[in-house]
Amino acid sequence: MKHYVEVSDQALVQIVMNGLEAFVVVHKGRKRSGIEMHGLLVGDKYDTQTTKRYNIDFFSPDTSAVMMPGYCIPQSESESLKNEVAQCFSKLEVIGALHTHPYLNTEIKQDDKLDFMRKTGCHFSDEDIDWFTDKLLNNSQEDENYLLEGVLAVFNSKKYNDQRDGPLEENVFEFSVGNLKCFLKMQVFSLDEEGGIHEEETILKCSYLENFKYISGAFDFGRIQIKENKKVILEHKP
Repeated sequence: MKHYVEVSDQALVQIVMNGLEAFVVVHKGRKRSGIEMHGLLVGDKYDTQTTKRYNIDFFSPDTSAVMMPGYCIPQSESESLKNEVAQCFSKLEVIGALHTHPYLNTEIKQDDKLDFMRKTGCHFSDEDIDWFTDKLLNNSQEDENYLLEGVLAVFNSKKYNDQRDGPLEENVFEFSVGNLKCFLKMQVFSLDEEGGIHEEETILKCSYLENFKYISGAFDFGRIQIKENKKVILEHKP
């Protein structure tokens, strides 16, 4: 079965804004830039005869999550609380989750850093897959056989480069914000008969990225660069 995931303009902006805040701004209690961020995808989902459709209307960052450079730990009660709130105000519900993969230019050892981002950085880690597997195994609702997870990978390139912007895979978009290279991926998972995790065929739709509307303002964003005499602290220069 094919799974179509539609990301609204509003949800995209919220994902990018919160992801870049965690990437650039040094948070209280941290000594560096580039921490992971986690949040929930809110919208609605429905089935057709041959597909499952997920409409992401907005993104809600987890303010209670533990956010670190190499991992983030969301609080288990956040999802149930936010799901109840969403249903009180509308017919929306929590339909998935998303976290970020922050990569500082200075910390990628591979010579071709963008090649690393496209082949490894924008995909889920082994730890992510273990986490998703546990979520599916511990799901108590019989009708929840699928799990929607997203990742926003961010990398501060040395200069603006939009030559490869566009669909990287059918469920991954590459796009630029100033000299930042961003990769948005959505993936639906399920469990096979042996209890192993399985990647469902997932197609990511986002009209804003598909029409390259973001490129017109990308030059005005400025640059994200390493602060002078600081190895792991970034700053935004308009």
